[in-house]
Amino acid sequence: FGDLSRKSRGVFRKIADQAKKAAGSSFAFKAAISGIAAALLVTARNVAVFSAEVQRAEIALANIARSKAPEALDTIRGIVSDFNTPIREATKGFTQLLAASSAAGFTVDETSEVFRVLSAANPALGGSTQQLQGILLATTQVFSKGKVAAEELRGQIGERLPGAFSEFAAATGRSTKQLDKALEQGEVSLQDFVLFAERLLAKYEDDAKAIADGPTAAGDRLKNALDQLSLTVGPLLAKIGAQFQDFATATIKALQPLADYVANLFGAPTQKVLDTKVDQLLRLNKTIFEQQQQLEGATEGRVRESLKSSIASLE
Repeated sequence: FGDLSRKSRGVFRKIADQAKKAAGSSFAFKAAISGIAAALLVTARNVAVFSAEVQRAEIALANIARSKAPEALDTIRGIVSDFNTPIREATKGFTQLLAASSAAGFTVDETSEVFRVLSAANPALGGSTQQLQGILLATTQVFSKGKVAAEELRGQIGERLPGAFSEFAAATGRSTKQLDKALEQGEVSLQDFVLFAERLLAKYEDDAKAIADGPTAAGDRLKNALDQLSLTVGPLLAKIGAQFQDFATATIKALQPLADYVANLFGAPTQKVLDTKVDQLLRLNKTIFEQQQQLEGATEGRVRESLKSSIASLE
């Protein structure tokens, strides 16, 4: 009977392991539901944050442009549409540039032209969104200082727009050597920068549009479409706020009976049922071992009857 007891314990361990694995399918379904709900919550939060960032930039833009705010927003929409510039980066970049240029006495229309030029030249020369942000930051610094410095023209702008220094010199009727000297003496004005912008626009605008409409920019067009969708639904999600999270929590709880039903439909027990069955199996194994110890002198037939009785209790 020692062999019987050892074998039975091994069998019951295997049964318990299989039962636990079966239970896993039940709770995997519920975990999947929870995962989907969590992903939806994260997406909703990201959409709301994105929309809020753009709205804040638009409010700041309206405060700066005032009566020209509609024209300023049209500039941004046009750049997003023509060159696939991300709307959040375009709105923030134009708002910061307009704040600096307005303080320097430039109009919204003049600033719009500069912004459009840089947004066109960047993709035409193979630049990325991050490079455009660097160009706009440098240009904002130029207008904030009230003059063009070598640091921005040769450095931040020139590093991101190949050939910018030569183009600037040509636009202002100077050689590169003359431009260098003028920069050293602080004689390069913001009006020179506007001439530079006009030259770049004529040179790169058509190429930038062609790139934006081409097959390689399909991903950028999709992203902008999704961004526009986010702006549409973002305010709604922002208003819902905590109520949306409460709704998701209630939804998960409401799906609990469905998860249990599906699990039972495929024969997978719930955790409570599983624990009960495992306990029964372990108790049966213990009973067999105790009977072996107590009934060593009994006949084989009596032990078999006792085992049948114990097994019947599990049914």
